This record gives sequence, C-alpha cells and structure tokens, in this order.
Amino acid sequence: KNLCDRRALPQLAMRDAIRLRRLALFFLLAGAGAALLVLLSSLNLAQRGLSSIRPARHGPSEDVPWLTPQVSQASHQREALVHASRQREALVHEIERRLAPALNNETKEAVRFLVQHMPAEDLQLDPGFFAENVRLALDARRKYADRWLAPWPVFLNDALPYASLTEPRDNWRPKLLPHMAKLVEHCLDDECAALVLNRASWRIVDPPIKFVAAPPNEINSYGPFQTMERHNSSCTGLSIFLVDALRSVAIPARVAGTPHWRKGKAVCPDGDASPECGNHNWVEAFILGEWHFIDQHGLLDALDKGWFFPADTNLQTHNDHSMNHSIYSTTWAPPHELLRVARPYYAHFAPAPHFPLAWDWDTRSIQGWETVKWYHSKASAYAGLSHPDKSYF
Repeated sequence: KNLCDRRALPQLAMRDAIRLRRLALFFLLAGAGAALLVLLSSLNLAQRGLSSIRPARHGPSEDVPWLTPQVSQASHQREALVHASRQREALVHEIERRLAPALNNETKEAVRFLVQHMPAEDLQLDPGFFAENVRLALDARRKYADRWLAPWPVFLNDALPYASLTEPRDNWRPKLLPHMAKLVEHCLDDECAALVLNRASWRIVDPPIKFVAAPPNEINSYGPFQTMERHNSSCTGLSIFLVDALRSVAIPARVAGTPHWRKGKAVCPDGDASPECGNHNWVEAFILGEWHFIDQHGLLDALDKGWFFPADTNLQTHNDHSMNHSIYSTTWAPPHELLRVARPYYAHFAPAPHFPLAWDWDTRSIQGWETVKWYHSKASAYAGLSHPDKSYF
C-alpha cells in the first residue's frame, strides 16, 4: 500500500539513505581499526628486530629500502659502546682494588688515564699486569723526581703506557727497571740518562742486542722480550726496546717513523717497493723540557742527530691523500684531547688520522701525530738559517 502511495516515497528514500550512511560508517571504522592493528603489530615486530621480516620486491632486482637492519646495527653499536664503557669502568675498579694499600689521587688518575685510552683488545688482559705497570711507573717517577720530572700530562701519555704499537704485551717494567736504574744512577739530568741508555741498554743480554735489518715493510722481532731473546731486531724492535728502557726510568718516550722514504726514482727506481725507500722507525723523548729525537743504537752519541737527518727527513712531506711519505709519532691519548689539556707540550705537532704501520697497513688503531714540519724546522735551525719554518707552530 505504501509503495503505491506517492506521499510515502520521500520517507522511504530518506530511511534508505540513513541506512546506507550507517553501513558506510561501519565499514569505514572497521577498516580504520584493522589498519591500526596492522600498524601496531608491524611496529612491535620491528622493535623486536625479527629477522624473518623482509621487504617486498618491486621487481626482480629492486629492493624496497628497509630501515630495520640499520636500526638493529645502530642498536648493536650502541650496546657495544656501553659494554666497552662498563668493561673499562670495571677494570679501573679492579686495578684500584689491587693498588688499594697505596691508592691516592695521583694513582687513581694514572689508572683511569691508562684504561680510558688503551686499545679495546687489551681490556681482556690480567688486571694485575696493569696494576704492576702503574705502580712501577709511579715509583720511578718519585725515584727520579729530584733529577728529572716530566710534566704530569706528558708522563701520563708517554711514560706510563705499557706499549707503543701492536707488539706483544710484555711485562717489561720489572725486568728493565733494575737494569736501567743501575746504568743511569750517576746521571744528574734526563739528557745524560737518555744518552747512556742509548749506548748501554742493549747489554741487558749477552751477547748484546744488535741491529739486523728486516725485509722491506716487514718486522723480525717486535716486543722487548722477543728482542732480548733473539739478541737482535730491526729498527722497529730496537725503537720499542729503547722507548721501554726510557719509560722504565720515568723519561717520556715514543716511537717515531715514516712508512716510506721519498728519495726519488734515481735512488728508488721501484718507488716505495725499493728497499732504499722502505720504512724506518726511531725514538723521540721528552728531555730537558722539550721533545728531541734519538737514533736508537746509532753511532752519533747526541740528541737530534742521526743518519737520516736532515737529508732524508727534508724530503718527506705532508699529503692530504696519502700517508706514505710523511713522518709520524705515537701517542696514547687522542691528539685533539692532548692539544686541549696539554697544548704547550704538543703544540708543534699536528693530529694524524693514526700512526701507520708499513707492515700492517690495515691497522689504524694506533693514535698518532704528524711531525714532518717539526723535523723541517729542526733542520732549518740545524743549518743555522735565520728564518726556520715556523708556519707549523
């Protein structure tokens, strides 16, 4: 009856429209709810880092950019840093515990400095090794304080450390300190002590340690105990041994060197592959209040003299794209930190990306200075020029 009643048609249309709007609203809300559940589920899975999730492919070789692996990698890096920080803090506390009977602020600072800047792989070493190293280093500093006393930041960075490069971590202080102390007992200053040790420290074994060349870009003996056992080493092993001998009597010292000499085609027809243009290492020490270099086991019994200076060092140069032909020195703490807290003692040197090892070029964990311009300035002063190179200072 209503269908035939024309007056009822508008009311029927209105009821049908309301029903349709309600139905559309229902499906809209249902779809939105389902989408929200999918989104929340995806976020939860991504947070858990489930490796089973993979991006869809647009084509046979084009992947959708996927953020989850990057987030996971960054998370792992943060976790590794936190773990290493906790390791260092735990190691500091353990070393301090072992030094507890004689623990004071100076010892605490030395322990924290040593651990803060040590290579990550050394964190696994015996805490007793580090405790003895700190104790003997500070004992030597006190023993010679009335004859030579390095500034505290220089002592921490260049006398306290137990290693120079990647050599075996020998416990050399108990062995070297008594022997080197006897050699320098008559010395009234650190210049005397350094020159005496460069002459006589090699006689710690019989027959004495001597120089034996290694093949280009290689090393023979490396750590001090290896050198003593073999009674010889190349320039690198001799440098490490003399650095340790100097450090044993509280004289700050470090390894210096160049990856390759830059002598030109006439001398080195094969370039860096020629033996004449191989690497070389020597020693630098903080003596009489400033840095000097020492030709280890050399014939010239004086500071700042060696067969390579100034002729060969003058040929070395800085290059923004290569570290092959410059001169570098080691440092325990990052160079930028030392320039911030101890600039007067390191202002002549420039921070280097790392200290390059010609026999292990991929290793970049050794902190380093670039010192080539310092050697150029020394050469200018050595030649008696009135205007040495001061652009670097």
